[in-house]
Amino acid sequence: MIEHSISICSLNLGHSLKNPLNMFSISNMIKNFDVVALQETHFQTAASAATFHQHFEKDFDIKVSFPLKDDTYAGIALLIKHNSILRFESKKLEMPGRVMAYTCNIGNKI
Repeated sequence: MIEHSISICSLNLGHSLKNPLNMFSISNMIKNFDVVALQETHFQTAASAATFHQHFEKDFDIKVSFPLKDDTYAGIALLIKHNSILRFESKKLEMPGRVMAYTCNIGNKI
């Protein structure tokens, strides 16, 4: 029987992303996890949300959910490390900015 392990981290960001330098400390905290759930992203602009994506997309597949009427981009995010055995398959549930649920495939690391 082949066993796989998956490391998971949940992080409440609060307002820590208001300072772009905090992305580097967050990167260091989450770099060894396969799956990361982020709550309370509180991006202030579309540009800051784009900066987040640019910073983390080299290591993670990113799914985000923001309230549709909210222009502050405060919501949640799921990140799966590119070299993990998990892959996002399909969205199962979303309440924008509050709940996101995905089915993931388990396969071989790349």
